[in-house]
Amino acid sequence: MQSSEASLASVGPFELADGMTWTEAITFAVPTAGNDQAIDILLFTHEDPEPYRQLRLWLDVRGQP
Repeated sequence: MQSSEASLASVGPFELADGMTWTEAITFAVPTAGNDQAIDILLFTHEDPEPYRQLRLWLDVRGQP
């Protein structure tokens, strides 16, 4: 999981057989407040350096009160 500024979290490595799913919470903190921040979740297979799936989340992050 990464933002344009930094890596925010990493999970794994682990293997899933065909048809299996993985459900788990991933905790992360965005380093700076601001609107329209892109957070990318990247999924990789084996040792391939390119992700085979990518999810981009757009977040509005508030500063601490």
